[in-house]
Amino acid sequence: MAEPHYARLKTHIRDRIAEGALKPGDRVPSEHELVALFSVSRMTANRALKELAAEGLVVRRSGSGSFVAEAALSPAPPAPPIDLIDMEAVVRGHGHRYSRRIEHSRSLMASPVLMDAFGLGASQPLNHLVLLHEEQGQPVQLESRYLNPALLTGQTAAEPPSLRQLSDGADAVENTLEACHPDDLARRLLRVGPHEPCLRLERRLLRGGEVFAIVTLTTPAARHALFWRSKK
Repeated sequence: MAEPHYARLKTHIRDRIAEGALKPGDRVPSEHELVALFSVSRMTANRALKELAAEGLVVRRSGSGSFVAEAALSPAPPAPPIDLIDMEAVVRGHGHRYSRRIEHSRSLMASPVLMDAFGLGASQPLNHLVLLHEEQGQPVQLESRYLNPALLTGQTAAEPPSLRQLSDGADAVENTLEACHPDDLARRLLRVGPHEPCLRLERRLLRGGEVFAIVTLTTPAARHALFWRSKK
């Protein structure tokens, strides 16, 4: 399986820090420079730098660029595992009525961005589901789910599994959590304004080193809080 381009960029910068070519305080290549050096998209370069910042290896300064963090060479504490509770369990735990409906379901050929995210060497069919989770009839979470059908069995668009069930089939999970404003689809389905603060969680599910699902959850901050349990 080909390594995703953003992961290749992260490895390049991480290796340069480890070997001393980049020292604490040094500026790391900008998004524009990474695009030119590695022939990747601006989105891929941005993701690589954003994840390195989340890992504490670089510090991003608005208008100045990205710099090696002072503590980059110190062992970083392991990130707490994110243990999500299904939205259905959360809503029913409130004693409220839960509903979920499929807003969109289709098969599509992987775009270059999705090929990179899934680590595909060539474009191939993927399934895309958009699910809306509701509490008492009010939308509380939008879920976008890309699946690689070549790595899945028994998955049907008519009755998709819960995120918990889907995640149970993974032996590795990568999570990216960030604050955001809703995009056009989220604004329409969640019925929120363009500047409503939301939380976006992207969860990449892997089995045997291969990505079989990428799930993005968009949740209005005023309606629900994401939950995770940390294990010592």
